Amino acid sequence: MIERRILLVAGAAAVTSTVCGTGHAQPRFADVAGEWEGTTTSNIKLTLFMSAEGHFALKFLTGPGGGSIPRGRATWNEGVVTLKYADTEMNLTKSADGKLAGPYTTSRVQGVVTFSRK
Repeated sequence: MIERRILLVAGAAAVTSTVCGTGHAQPRFADVAGEWEGTTTSNIKLTLFMSAEGHFALKFLTGPGGGSIPRGRATWNEGVVTLKYADTEMNLTKSADGKLAGPYTTSRVQGVVTFSRK
């Protein structure tokens, strides 16, 4: 009977370790998860929805892409959140005042986008 308890405790520790490791895999996105509103240097207004797992959806409120909602999965590299969709790439960092900001590039234009929590 004692052997069984030891085995169960060891098994529970392995499961706990696995679950904790999995939950710890993406904590960086948890910091930027939620809804953000933003503008670009060319005065385009948009909303960013970011999940704690890194999934994103952008909703363009104005500009040539008005009404479109590109979606994808962001990447994280040394504090930079990168959103890629179609021919666009945004590299965002979180500032001390809590905003997400950074350059974006498309095949037609380059600029800076700034997001604030909604």
